[in-house]
Amino acid sequence: MDGGTWNQLISNDVQNGINKRYPVGFEVSSHNPVSPEAVKQLATPPEKDFALLDETAQRLLHEDVYEEEYPFNYIFADEPYRQLSDPALRDSIFILDIRSLDIAGRDGHIDVSQYARIDWSELGQSQNLGQLPKDKLIVVVGSTGQSAGQVTLILRMLGYNAVTLRSGMTAWTETPDNHKTLETMRHADYPLMK
Repeated sequence: MDGGTWNQLISNDVQNGINKRYPVGFEVSSHNPVSPEAVKQLATPPEKDFALLDETAQRLLHEDVYEEEYPFNYIFADEPYRQLSDPALRDSIFILDIRSLDIAGRDGHIDVSQYARIDWSELGQSQNLGQLPKDKLIVVVGSTGQSAGQVTLILRMLGYNAVTLRSGMTAWTETPDNHKTLETMRHADYPLMK
């Protein structure tokens, strides 16, 4: 894939988000309440379990990403929108917003009941992981999808069914960063190594 094709793919995601403007909410809390039972279930794994984590990481890094339900562990914005709009599917999806409180407050968030906003840098704390369901598809949402992709892999290593919202909130609705992203990509003409 050349640089122009890559820029066009991302540009289409961003432009579609600006054009669709899926609904957002603006009441953003620092953390959703967590049940004490969920926290009790999480602890530092014993030394013997590190081999299992290594095995899981190796399996995830070598799986055929084309054959997955969501190739490359990402999902386009229209799919969660469709699921969230369908009363029969709405409860099968959980939105994890990993953006900072100030960015989520400025740009809004995907406004659903199955939602948690946990800054990516705090996600590893047991009380925060305890908020995440093991029985739902977790859609990890960042600003552009970069940080969310890293968080998604870690969550998958921990046994969560997680995917990244491709291009993040820029693919969901118009944000102040959309225009900066599109403008940067329009002028990018970086050399490629062959």
